[in-house]
This record gives sequence, structure tokens and C-alpha cells, in this order.
Amino acid sequence: MVRRNYFYLQFLGLLGFVLVAPITRDYDLVDDRIVLALGAMMLLTAGALSLSGQGSRFRVALIIAALGMLSAAAVLVSENKLLPVLMALIMVTFVSFTGVYAIRDVMLRGLVGANELVGAICIYINIGVFWAILYFLLEQIAPGSFRNLLEPEPQLLEFIYVSFVTLTTLGYGDVVPVSGTVRTLTYTEACVGQFYIAVLVAGLVGTRLARITPVKEAPQSEAASGAG
Repeated sequence: MVRRNYFYLQFLGLLGFVLVAPITRDYDLVDDRIVLALGAMMLLTAGALSLSGQGSRFRVALIIAALGMLSAAAVLVSENKLLPVLMALIMVTFVSFTGVYAIRDVMLRGLVGANELVGAICIYINIGVFWAILYFLLEQIAPGSFRNLLEPEPQLLEFIYVSFVTLTTLGYGDVVPVSGTVRTLTYTEACVGQFYIAVLVAGLVGTRLARITPVKEAPQSEAASGAG
């Protein structure tokens, strides 16, 4: 029997990447490359361990995570500008892989406990991270796709802010998408975020309430039998 997805571990890894890494970078405690690499390692390690005991899933996650670790280590020791792009490509593959299985485990298992609710949060954060990596890659392919970025050569962590402001539809307007491709991605992300909250989370809560609220059909059945 396949063991359940340990979403708590994945949640910690995602929080480390989207909260701790950007804040640490902001205070210039360590070099940006070190913050990016360590944040990526945290996400990859926790995400892979969350699938431990799940057979082929776990093995595939380990392989992708190992490749990501190698690319993150390369970012630490080299200033080659292609290495962060390579790491981002591996990370978007990993986030997609773990995200797909998280959606399946949360939506199709029929269980709605604390682990599944944390899983729902993980899926939402995964969406933001996925789009952040896409924005970063597009900016590398076509510089100038965004206006008003803080740095001439923005790092992946800067796009976490851009992605989550879009996903939550805050819309501060400080960073503006310029190219048609990026504009399309931004409004698509906003739609996906709202659709996710409206459908999946509401469905989870509804399922949870249905499981804890007994349905009293027996008296009605007896009344129908008596009438017959």
C-alpha cells in the first residue's frame, strides 16, 4: 500500500524558499547566490522526503532533487549566469512533479484531515513558485519582459514577490509585465489562483463538513415503509 504524502515536510520546504530566503537576501546577511542555492536545496530536500515510502514516486523525486542539488552547488562555486537558469529548469520540473501528486492525493483519496489541508496549502504555494520560475526564465530569455524590477539582472527570488502578488491579485503595480507572453502568464496565474481557492479549498471544506455531519436518512426510510 502506498503511504500518504507527508505534506508537513513539503510545507516547511516551501516556506523556507518563499519566506526565509527572500528575507535573508534582503538584509544582505550572505551573498545572493548562497541564499538562492540554500533555499532551493531546502525546497528540494523537503519535497523529496515528503514522498518517502511511495516507491517509484520517491525514486523519481530523489533523482530530480539530486540534479537540483548539483546545480545549486554549482551556483555556489561558479558565477556562470547559465547555472541559475539550469537550476530553475530543474526546479520547475520538480515543483510540477510534486504538485501533480499533491493534487491527486488531496483531491482523490477521499481523506480530509490535517495532512490534506496542509497539502491544499502546499498546492497553492507550489502554484506561486511554479509561476515565479516561469517569470524568471522568461526574463532570462527576453530581458525587459518586466518593468521596474529592483535589479538590472534580477534573480529568481525577486520573482517570488511578483508571482505571489499576482496569484493573490494584490496588484500593487510596482512591477509591470511588458511583453505579451508575460502579460498572458500573469492574468492566467491570477485566474488559476482564484479558481483554485473557489473550487478545491471549498470542496475540501465541504467534504470535511459532510464527514463530520451525520445524514439522517433512516427515519425518512421508516416513514416511507409505514406509509406503504
